[in-house]
Amino acid sequence: MHANENERLIARAVEVFEDSEQAELWLRSPNALLRGRTPLQALDAIGGAASLRRQLDWYAGKSPR
Repeated sequence: MHANENERLIARAVEVFEDSEQAELWLRSPNALLRGRTPLQALDAIGGAASLRRQLDWYAGKSPR
């Protein structure tokens, strides 16, 4: 995955959670929807970025794309 994509997803997490500490907690916590991986671990998986974007959109109250 490209560094720019990682940076965009991390920035989106901060935007959604409205707090950098909460975003970091989410990024580093195991996630059942990611089969126990953390969002940061999922970034390296095929389709991981898309899955994270969908979760963040859901958290933000938007329809999945």
